[in-house]
Amino acid sequence: MMKNSIYCLLLLIVSWVGGQRAYAQATASPHSLFGIGEVNTGNFGENSGMAGVGIGYMNPNVAALNTLNPAGNALIPHQTFIFDGSFYGKLAWYDGQGKKVYAGAGNISRLAFGFRAAKPWTISVGLTPYSAVGYNIVKDSPIDGTHQTFETKFTGEGGFNKLYLTQSLNISPKLSAGVNASLIFGTIRHKETSAYWYAENKSRGEKVYFDFGLQYYEQLASNRYLTVGAIYGYKSYVQMTNTRYAYDFEDTVAINEVRPPTRQNLPEFYGVGASISSRKMTLALDYLYQGWARVEPTSNIRYKNMNKVTFGMSYLPNALDARRYWQT
Repeated sequence: MMKNSIYCLLLLIVSWVGGQRAYAQATASPHSLFGIGEVNTGNFGENSGMAGVGIGYMNPNVAALNTLNPAGNALIPHQTFIFDGSFYGKLAWYDGQGKKVYAGAGNISRLAFGFRAAKPWTISVGLTPYSAVGYNIVKDSPIDGTHQTFETKFTGEGGFNKLYLTQSLNISPKLSAGVNASLIFGTIRHKETSAYWYAENKSRGEKVYFDFGLQYYEQLASNRYLTVGAIYGYKSYVQMTNTRYAYDFEDTVAINEVRPPTRQNLPEFYGVGASISSRKMTLALDYLYQGWARVEPTSNIRYKNMNKVTFGMSYLPNALDARRYWQT
């Protein structure tokens, strides 16, 4: 049964990787014009339902995959196979220069599975978007010597995906450690279109990356537990290969060249968190830092560090009995 489930998930992952262009646009934001695009929060499944917490979150009453702390999967029960598929949608509007633009986006968030491979060792494998580029900007430019203008449209698409293998190890009954081994890969396209020319910059890259986590678990009383955790990921970058293609309104190719390679930065991050859980209720608090100010600037764009505090709460009346879920 487990082998069949693994084969089905691997088939879904291969289909996703091979047909990314067929899915709906992953984001719709002018901010995705810069760098690697709009970075995915990683809030899926159980973490999403808790407002995005997960660094110090572990609920012994619910079998789920932790997407934020690789040590958080250590309590997956023996002979349990967990499959997690997530989807999302987004609707936003942007104001600028007296115009209001509405934009929508949606995509698959994650495909993942996890199981206990041995008594102290659990494994999770998944595929998720890492970042997304999706924007549509229109600019009116004057035609020299006239009062007329011509329209230029700037669009972007693509982004990075993350294929990851998470391994969690019970160092002791109360302490667990974990590591994510990830392959970050993808293609980004920036396009410029007018009545007179078309140009496209295409960038592609891949990177093997590791991040780490710890969790400490303590039973305070009967059916009451305290968990504290920490995560860390080092500063790195993705080496990009770049090509540029352009032609004019007569379909004459003006540019078709390989451009010098560039680097897209992955910031250093660390975070701490804690949670208290009982049979019905869980309270959790996380702090996450991302060191964007230390990455190399692109053109005249400079980034600022991110400090994020997240609080989540859940209440499950009767989580262990699906027939009487709402019975308290």
